[in-house]
Amino acid sequence: MKIKYEDIKELYSNKIGVTFLWETSDKGHLHYNKINIVFNNTALHFDRDELELFLQNIEKSLLRPEYCDKNLPRQSKSMLLDTPLRQLSFAMSYNDLSQMKDLIQKTLFEIDFLNILEALN
Repeated sequence: MKIKYEDIKELYSNKIGVTFLWETSDKGHLHYNKINIVFNNTALHFDRDELELFLQNIEKSLLRPEYCDKNLPRQSKSMLLDTPLRQLSFAMSYNDLSQMKDLIQKTLFEIDFLNILEALN
């Protein structure tokens, strides 16, 4: 299946990745009503609650650089990021975690904004 740009609604993108919704998915589609995150050759498909939890996990990871020099956490290259999927975690640099936080925060903002606009119509 070839993906066409008109099939998706991009929510936000930055240096680390992009988030989008499938415009053409039906209720039976695997990713129906999911927020899609693509970064570093990885795709995640979360609902709104899972995305909130993911953001909380990112914020916790940024506060506790366990395997880093405590004096230089911003230079860390392997900080553990848990996901809403218990079986899946990522090792990311501090900078990538910061970019991921931006990506998820702005995505949540866009989703809320779209919901407000939809409610007004």
